[in-house]
Order: sequence, then structure tokens, then C-alpha cells
Amino acid sequence: MPKKVRMIRWVLIIAGGGILSLFVLLFLLALMLNFTLPSVAELADMNLEESTIIYDREGNQLYAIHGEENRIMTDLPDISDYLVEATIATEDDDFYSHPGFDIKSLSRALINNILGKPISGASTITQQFIKIKYLSPEKSYIRKFKELILAIKLEIFFSKDEILEMYLNEIPYGNNAYGAELAAEVYFDKKASELTLAESAILAAIPNAPTYYSPYGNHTYSTINVEFTEEMLADREIATEDDLNEDEYSLGLIGQTYTLSEDDSVYIKGRVDIVLERMVKEGYITESQMLATLEDVQTVEFAEYRANIAAPHFVFYVKEALEEKYGTELVEQGGLKVYTTLDPTMQDYAEEAVETYKNSNLENYGASNSALVAIQPETGQILAMVGSAEYGNEDIAGSVNMATSLRQPGSSFKPIVYALAFLNGVLSPATVLYDVQTYFGTDSPQDY
Repeated sequence: MPKKVRMIRWVLIIAGGGILSLFVLLFLLALMLNFTLPSVAELADMNLEESTIIYDREGNQLYAIHGEENRIMTDLPDISDYLVEATIATEDDDFYSHPGFDIKSLSRALINNILGKPISGASTITQQFIKIKYLSPEKSYIRKFKELILAIKLEIFFSKDEILEMYLNEIPYGNNAYGAELAAEVYFDKKASELTLAESAILAAIPNAPTYYSPYGNHTYSTINVEFTEEMLADREIATEDDLNEDEYSLGLIGQTYTLSEDDSVYIKGRVDIVLERMVKEGYITESQMLATLEDVQTVEFAEYRANIAAPHFVFYVKEALEEKYGTELVEQGGLKVYTTLDPTMQDYAEEAVETYKNSNLENYGASNSALVAIQPETGQILAMVGSAEYGNEDIAGSVNMATSLRQPGSSFKPIVYALAFLNGVLSPATVLYDVQTYFGTDSPQDY
């Protein structure tokens, strides 16, 4: 056998042995790591945290009690097809064909990592769900390997639709809204099944950077960061954002047209444009649908930002009662639906009454605080509760519920004493009590 052939043979043997050894090493590592990862049974029992909702007697939502994650669970058929398609097109266009991971994307990410280049687009929807639900945010090869193992297990034991449903119920959409159902309610005051194409494109754009792309933040619209003078424009032709330097504009959630001069304007795309372009590429919508939707996006009305709590003292009174009976974990994560006796109309009247007499109570009686509770005598149902003159006023400890706080009863306790005396025959309605100083042993009350 010629020397050159023998050399090639040995190179192939060594290379083959090295590759085989690598696969054996990876297999052993997978076996070892598998013992530290959730079992199939644990994967099958993936109960996501779901917020407990408190309603008034007419079914209006008062408050959502939650732990770290505020969520309303929903089924995949109850999510708009537009949002499902926009999510797949944006996050993982091969979702229904890959085994849980994308070989091409992983290889590209590995090469870019070795070369020190930015890494993006390497995680499938399955991997993203695993990363959010089970793994820490650390960046390491071991964590990535764990992610791959769990992704494969998830794909084996769950259908694609089940994985997609879990993902759409888990991902954060900003403003403490987790999952598609709550995101639709927070941003558009509607159910996920009612979302339009424009609204769906907006929601699908947010998870890429939930805080940055928040509709209530500073990046709702793309912006130009410099003021172009005529001299600057004379030497440049700016038709799209591609003609701008990276520091001259900022990508926002929604695109926006800017006037550069009397004759020139430029449209700066937003993250929503990227979502719609990918939907066109994947065949979910047509070019004309995209253009029409981009116009609709400009006029979309977001729900008012809900910073305040309706009937706060009553809400936290109910929350405390629930936690005392069922425990904090169930109340914060169990997805309870709590329908209360609060009458929204009477609550408005009660709050108005406290507000109306707040200043006069202070001027006439020196009372800096006040409370009001309306109870239906026949049933004991609380119809209205205002626990202080102003919930957010720290000067009067406004968050303290004066209606339920313990305090000295003063003379208000006298009828109870008299009732007990009547009941035991010590006194009667005809008994005469002299309004004079009286000694009880060595004690003599002075406020008779």
C-alpha cells in the first residue's frame, strides 16, 4: 500500500474516531444532564401561574391578583388566527416541520459565537418556551444543551398545537401581561379571539423586547434622532431608513413618516413592519393586505393605561380574606374567579360622598380622614366600601382601611353595655341613672 494512501487512511480513522468520541461524549453528557431536568410527567403537568380575578356584582373586573406573573389562560382555538400566524412567521417559520430545534440556525449561531459575531434567531418556539419556563437566563453551552434535550422531550410527548398553546400562554408581552389573552385585554380591552390583523401584528412584535416596545413607553413609534438641515440634505438622498446611519434613527413598535424638508419625507419602519413582511413571506397575507394593515396600525387605539385600582380598600379586603382561607399560593397562581357583592353604582356614590365632605370634615371637626361602608342589612352583603379619604395619600396613611382597622370604640360601645345589662336584668328602660360624679372604689370617671 503506497505511503500516501496509508496516511490518508490514518487521517480518516483518526477523524472518524474523533467524531465518534464526540458523539459518545455528547450522549453521556445528555444522559447525565437528563437526571437534573424535569421528567416527562413534570412536563405533562405544566400548570402555568394564572391570575385570580376579582369582579363586582355585575361582572366588571376590579383587580387581578397575581404573583410574579399576571396571566389569564386560554385555549389555542380561542386565540385569533392572525396572532397565531404572526407569531409563527416572526419567531419560528419552520415551527410545524422541525423536531424542536433548527440545525441551520444552531450551526450559524455556533459559528457566529466562535467568530465573536452577534447571535440571533437560533431558538425555536419550543426552545423559547423551555428557556422561559424551566431554565435560568445564563448563557452557557451547558444551558443550551439542556434546552435542546428538553425541547426534544417536549416535541416527543406533545403535539405542535399543544406546544404553541403553552407558548402563547407563557410569553411576556410587557406591562406585566403574560400570555395572549391578558395582553389582548391590557392593550386593546378585548379577548384574544377578537384581535384584528393590525392588533395581532402589534402583539407579535412586542415579545422581542417587551419593555422597549411597550405601547405605553417611549418607543411606540420609530424616531429620527437628528434634525437634518438643508446643507446636510444637499449631499444625501434619504428614501428609507436604510439610507440613515444607525445612530440617526431608532426603531420603534410602529413605523412613522418624517418630513425632512418641503420636498422630502422618509418613512421609518417599525417592528410591526417586520412582522407583517414576514407574514407576507410565509404566505399568510398578501402584499396588499400588508399595506392596508400598515395604514390601520397608524390609527389603532390602545386601551387606557390602568395604573389605578378600582375600589382598592374593598379589593384588598377580599384578597386578605381569600388568602386567609385558601393560602397565598393558590390565590396568586390558581386562576380563581371571585364574584363579590360590590355594587359599582353605590361604590361611585360612596366615593363621591367621601370626596365631597373631605374638606369640611377637616375644617369643622379636625378629621383628616374618613371612611364609608354600605351594607345590606338583610344579607350582610357589602355594597360599597371606601376605606379612607384618599387611597394614595401617605400623609393620612390612605392605604390603611379605616373601615376595618381596630380602634378605641369610645361611647359607641355604650349601647352594647346597656343591651347586656337589660338582657341580664341589671337595668331596665325605666332605670334612672344620676348624672353626678360617682366613685367605683378609688376610681372616679370625669367624663360623665
